[in-house]
Amino acid sequence: MDNKKIVRLTEAYVKNALNGEGSGHDWWHIFRVWNTAQSISKQEGGNLFVVELAALLHDIADRKFNEGNVQKGVEKVKAFLTSLSIEKSDVDRVCEIVKTCSYSSSFLEDGTRRAMSTLEGKEKYITQTSSPHCTNLLKVI
Repeated sequence: MDNKKIVRLTEAYVKNALNGEGSGHDWWHIFRVWNTAQSISKQEGGNLFVVELAALLHDIADRKFNEGNVQKGVEKVKAFLTSLSIEKSDVDRVCEIVKTCSYSSSFLEDGTRRAMSTLEGKEKYITQTSSPHCTNLLKVI
C-alpha cells in the first residue's frame, strides 16, 4: 500500500475515533496539527510520512483518552499501524513520538526532562512544535 493511501486511512481512523470529542482534542485540533506538521516538515526536512502519521495519531495515544495509561494508547496506535503493513521501523518511530509527545510525557519521574532519542529526532520535534499541547520543544535540528 502506498504512503498516501496509508495517510488517508489514518485520517479516517482518527476522525472516527475522535468523533464527538469535546475536550478540544477533536478532529479539528488534529487537522490543524497535521497541517502545521506538514508545513514544518517540508521546510525543515525529516520523514514526512512519519511526521504525518505521528501528527494524526498523537492524541490516540494520549493518556486522557486511555484511562491515564499512555502505553495503552501506544498499543492502539501500534495495532492500527501494524494492520496497514507499515514497515516496523516507521511503526516504532511513530509510536515513540506519540508516546512522548505530550507535555506530561516529556518528564521523567524525578521531574527532569526526558532526553530525545536519536530514534525520534526531527520528526518528534516537528510533531511537538505543531501541537499547542505538545510543549516539549527540544530542537534537534
